[in-house]
Amino acid sequence: MEINPVLTDSNGHFALTFPVGPDTLYDLALQLNAAAAAGISTLDLVQIRRHILRIQSLPSPIALLAADVNRSGHLSAADLVAITRVILRIDSQFASVPNWNFLDVDFVNAHPDDLYEAIIENPNAGKPVINLQEAGAIRIIAFKSGDADLSAK
Repeated sequence: MEINPVLTDSNGHFALTFPVGPDTLYDLALQLNAAAAAGISTLDLVQIRRHILRIQSLPSPIALLAADVNRSGHLSAADLVAITRVILRIDSQFASVPNWNFLDVDFVNAHPDDLYEAIIENPNAGKPVINLQEAGAIRIIAFKSGDADLSAK
């Protein structure tokens, strides 16, 4: 059974109504259709450059994931070029990552020291998996690809 897409309110809340039984499975796909360049700027490029040059590290593993737009496992000039191409609207999206990424809060909290490595090693790790029969509130962290300062809303 296909369910029509549901949008969240301004606080990220949503509600779904559909039959749930012991053998009923649903996939819940999270996505945000926003322009790739929205929310990223030259400030992000400066922060990534400073990280690469070891002047100042990015503040969190989420920021590292956001900045590593080619998912190579490290930040490099290739990430800077890809982000620049999106900012200048030469490219309309990133080749290796979606514009917005979603991680399960519990997964993020369980990997305080190795979140970046865990996601690079297994790109499906941390993806929200939701048991709809037991779900109450679903806690998800969303971050924008290319947004190293995590300012995109």
